Amino acid sequence: MGTSSDLLSRENAYLDSQRKEYRELKAMFKLMTTHTSQALLRKSQVIMKRWEERARKEIASAYGTASLSLRDPLPRHLEQLAAALSSSGEKSTSEIAVTTAHKEGVGKIHGRDRANTSSYSIAEVIFEYRILRQVTIQVLEEETPLTAIEREIITDLIEQAVNDAAAEFSEAVRDMRDQYTETLTH
Repeated sequence: MGTSSDLLSRENAYLDSQRKEYRELKAMFKLMTTHTSQALLRKSQVIMKRWEERARKEIASAYGTASLSLRDPLPRHLEQLAAALSSSGEKSTSEIAVTTAHKEGVGKIHGRDRANTSSYSIAEVIFEYRILRQVTIQVLEEETPLTAIEREIITDLIEQAVNDAAAEFSEAVRDMRDQYTETLTH
């Protein structure tokens, strides 16, 4: 049997090796997510083109909408996704989703824009984001499979934007209804 100082030395050596292994894994993950972040920025136009094609086919209200109006702030959302992927080693996925999505308010802008387009429903707004998530993952995985964490970051950030868009859409519709009611009563 060794002395307590020998045991302590072995434990410290083991902990040091575990810390080193953790730092190496973290650095390797950072390189992977940085690669995915760069791929997302590089392929954002492809993602938006495929998203628009699907939206026009699958969402009735999108059919006659002008391209720029249909896309509105969604390219900015892809930039947010890329930034979130590149900072994924520093925060939890839920922290990334909340701080990134709320900071720019892309979901809110998208929701209000859709509410001001009379033909859109809240279900269609939500479906637009579902298509965006599917297309984003599909395009990125054409190059290389995503890790579970990368997939979670993308999903969490899009879900946060959906929440923001739906809340803003509902608030905008309520505001318009209140204005209409006020106009009728005066």
